[in-house]
Amino acid sequence: MGMFDFVKSVGKKLGIGGDEEAAPTADTLKKELDSHKLGTDGVQVVVQGDTAVLKGVVKDQSIFEKAVIAVGNTLGVSKVQADEL
Repeated sequence: MGMFDFVKSVGKKLGIGGDEEAAPTADTLKKELDSHKLGTDGVQVVVQGDTAVLKGVVKDQSIFEKAVIAVGNTLGVSKVQADEL
């Protein structure tokens, strides 16, 4: 459904210390996404620079939107690409 822009230097900080501008790992983002219990078990997260790519299947549009926001509102993520979600 497209590319969504977020402010890279604002959002929830995941992990301890480190470079605040660096994008989090795919595993860290997946754990954060799953912590919201949205039913995103079938979603795969890939990190390309400061862009998080979401792939897989979600139940409906509401879960799609919440998944994009949950990942995008993470410190170090400036874009969420969800063409394959």
